[in-house]
Amino acid sequence: MWLKLFILLIYSINYIIALNCTQIQDTQVYEGNEIHIPGGNGIYNRYQLIFTITVPRDSFYKLYASVELKNGIRGVNDYIVFTEENGNTIRMNNRTGIGGDPYRYIVIPGREMTIEVVTKSLFMNTKMAISVYYRAYCKQLQISDGQTISIPGNSLQPIPANYSCTYVITAPTSPTTGLYANVTLISNMNGFQDKIIVTDITGANDWDPDINYYNYIVIPGSSMLFEIKTGDMFMASMFLIRVEWHEVNIGPTKPMIRDEINYVDLALLKDDTSVFNSVTFSANEQLVVSQVYYISVQIDFPNCFVIDGNITDQKRVFTFKNFNYAVYESESNYMTFVMFSKGMNAYVLNLLSVAKEYNYPFAAASNPGLSFYLNSSDHSPGQKTALEIINFESIGNRITDLNIQSKTCKAYVVSGSPSNSNILLDLSTAVIPHYIDVNNLSVVAEDCAFTMDIEASDGGVLELN
Repeated sequence: MWLKLFILLIYSINYIIALNCTQIQDTQVYEGNEIHIPGGNGIYNRYQLIFTITVPRDSFYKLYASVELKNGIRGVNDYIVFTEENGNTIRMNNRTGIGGDPYRYIVIPGREMTIEVVTKSLFMNTKMAISVYYRAYCKQLQISDGQTISIPGNSLQPIPANYSCTYVITAPTSPTTGLYANVTLISNMNGFQDKIIVTDITGANDWDPDINYYNYIVIPGSSMLFEIKTGDMFMASMFLIRVEWHEVNIGPTKPMIRDEINYVDLALLKDDTSVFNSVTFSANEQLVVSQVYYISVQIDFPNCFVIDGNITDQKRVFTFKNFNYAVYESESNYMTFVMFSKGMNAYVLNLLSVAKEYNYPFAAASNPGLSFYLNSSDHSPGQKTALEIINFESIGNRITDLNIQSKTCKAYVVSGSPSNSNILLDLSTAVIPHYIDVNNLSVVAEDCAFTMDIEASDGGVLELN
C-alpha cells in the first residue's frame, strides 16, 4: 500500500513539473539576453515539455532569436520534436543528432517555434540543452575605453537568412588623446550567397571564406567596415566581431624645417613605454615622402601605418607593406607615422617646392656604406638633382671615393636638405678621402656626372685634405 502511494506521489510530482515548465517571460525578451535550459541534470521519466520561443513583431530593436539545441537523448522511446516557424517539424531521438553538431535555427520578428521534449516511463538520464540568444538586427558597437565588446554576442551564433548589415567601427580621437581598437573577426559562413566584406582602415577588402580568423587594428581617427550578407536560404552561417578598446596619447606634431633633412627613424619612434607611438610632420604646403634605402632591411612591419594627414583628418592610410612608393606626394599638408611594433627603416620628408627643385631627391642611409651615381644631364637642362644621406648610427660621414666623369663639374655637398646654402664641400676640387662632421647631408649635382662612395663614420682618423 505504502509503495503504491510513494510511486503515485513521484508520478504526480513529475507530472506537476511537466505542467509547470517555465516559459520565456516577456520581461526576458530583450536585446542581448541569453536563456539556457534546463541545466546539466537528467530529465525525469514521464516528462513532457513544450517550450515556446517567440519573437515580438515590434520592438525597440528589431530582434531575432538564435536558437541552439544539443541532443542528449538516451531512452529508445524518448524524443524531441522541433516545430519551426514555417510549420516544418524535425524529430530527434537517441539515434539522430546525439553527440554531433547542435541543431540551430532562427526565429524572426513576429514568429515563434516550439520544442517538445518527451520521455517515457523508464528513466534513462536523457539530457538536452536549449540556448536562446536574443539579438538585434544590425546593432552597432558601443565605444568604451578598456572594454571588450562583441557582436552579435559573446560566442558564434547563427544569423538569419536575408541578413544585411554594415557594422562600422570608428575610433574617436582628439589632437592629444584617442582610442584605438584591436578587432577580431571569427567567421563561419556556410551558404554560397553568405559572405562578409571587410574594408579595413586602408580601404582594402580583406576576407577569404576559407579563413576563419582575422585580426585588425583601428587606429585613432580611423574606421573600418564589416558588411554581413546572407542569402534567401537559412544556412546557419555564423560570425563574431570582438573589439577591445584602449586609450592612448597622440604623439607630437613637428613643423617641417626647410633647410634640414626632416626624417623619421622608426627604430627610435617606437619605445617600450607605450603600445602606441606616433609623430606628425606639418607644413604650409604639400609634402613629399621618400623611403630611405637601407641595406638588408625589411619594411613589412606588422601594425605600422603611414597616414596622409594628421590623426584628426586622415586623407589616406597605408600599411608599411603597401606604402611602396619611391616618392609619395601628399594630398594634405601633413604626414603621420604610427607604430604598434618596432621598425628599423626610415622615411625622409621634403617640402613639395624643394622636391620639385631637386628632381624629387632619393634618400639613403650611409651605414654601413653606400655607392651611387649622379648625372644632372640625365634630366631636363638646368634641373638640379640630389641625394639625401643620413648616418643613423654615428655623428659623421666619410667620402671614400669620388670619380668625376664629366668634363666640367658643378656639384657639392651641403648640410641638411638640398636647399641649404651651407656648402660643406665642392666636389670639383675635393681631396678624397674626406670626412664631414655631420650625420645628415645632401649631395647636389647642378652640372656634373660622377660616382661616389660614402660611409658612416665618427671621424677618429686624421683626413688628408
